[in-house]
Amino acid sequence: MTLLPELQESVDRATRGSFKGLHQVIAGPSPSGKTTQARAYIEALRQKGSSGNTAIFTNAVDWRNTAWMDIENAFKNAKGGVLVIDELEKAEPAFQRIVTTRATQAIEDGDTLLIFTGAPEILDVIRGYPGLHRRLNAPIVLTRQFTEDDMEEFSIQRQQIENQRRTAALRQAEWKEAKDEDLRPHKKMAAPKTARFRRGTVPQ
Repeated sequence: MTLLPELQESVDRATRGSFKGLHQVIAGPSPSGKTTQARAYIEALRQKGSSGNTAIFTNAVDWRNTAWMDIENAFKNAKGGVLVIDELEKAEPAFQRIVTTRATQAIEDGDTLLIFTGAPEILDVIRGYPGLHRRLNAPIVLTRQFTEDDMEEFSIQRQQIENQRRTAALRQAEWKEAKDEDLRPHKKMAAPKTARFRRGTVPQ
């Protein structure tokens, strides 16, 4: 996956042990490759030694069932690594305020790399919090929509991944069944009744 020039520039100037100047906002319609670019960006930084091993992704599904402590735990668990916040524009305003405030603090502390991804509306959310906005790199806006060929290739790749998962799950099930079979109690084998075990008169 080829990184966007803006992301590649950030990778090039990244220094080990520092997230300064690496925080990003990637906006665009779906599907336009936002998450793909975010993952490639994280991997490029990791190879350079500029990010930790932790990468936590949130998404719109989580926002509907999110509590304040869930947000706090996400930031806590991402310390030293990356927190990708997806589709924050779909969260309730109260949660947007909590997340952006916590994100601003995390950037100030310098212990977490923040990447925001979402629809173009995410830019309005970010602009509404100047403290966060000025700490992020200039927003990257993707306008390219995938073609039918792109979607067909994506579908094939997704099917291949699903097939690999099913194969792995089947092998794991077979292994567990074999292991359970080995652990089952076995009947004791009786000694064979051969001629040498028969009772008889001892020769004089």
